[in-house]
Amino acid sequence: MSGNKIKKLRVSKGLSQADLANLTALSIRTIQRIENNNTEPRGDSLLKLAAALNIAPRELTVSEISTDQHDLQDNQTYLVLLNLSALTFIFFPLLAVFAPFVLWHLKKDIKGIDAVAKPLINFQISFLLLGLVVLSGAIANQELHWRLKLPYELGGYSFFELLLFGVPALNVLYIVTNSILIATKRPVLYKPAIKFIKS
Repeated sequence: MSGNKIKKLRVSKGLSQADLANLTALSIRTIQRIENNNTEPRGDSLLKLAAALNIAPRELTVSEISTDQHDLQDNQTYLVLLNLSALTFIFFPLLAVFAPFVLWHLKKDIKGIDAVAKPLINFQISFLLLGLVVLSGAIANQELHWRLKLPYELGGYSFFELLLFGVPALNVLYIVTNSILIATKRPVLYKPAIKFIKS
């Protein structure tokens, strides 16, 4: 049994150690020893703690390791989803920044979330600016070809027009690759990017 589990339950119910001691007829010293994992409640003590915390006795005997592992897995899944949320740029470019930003601020307490969210948002802002440059270039290039009747460079498409397809495709590749890196617990790689949000 983990004393941390009992402490979390006590705190979640707004009970002090003294309150729990009164409810269980155990000494404050005993409560402290249990929460510090110096002793393990059994028999009558276990039943009293379970009753005071309004939980089944068997729930107190379940190892917290599995719970922690489950929480870590949930956090890892959330980080992957946060990263994949940048794919919303397919529907509207600004969503690539807005969606991850919102998910980041909803759960800023998750361990490692800054290491994913900040590089991702910096990269998406940088790519958004690059996209605007490419789009402007494509429009200007199209106008130039139309006015001067210049030949197209590659298969009927100008360089800037090819970039209009290439930049989003590269962004998708970055997002998917980094989602795999997150899932395998490796650092994300969002470079090159301008650091709008400092690490």
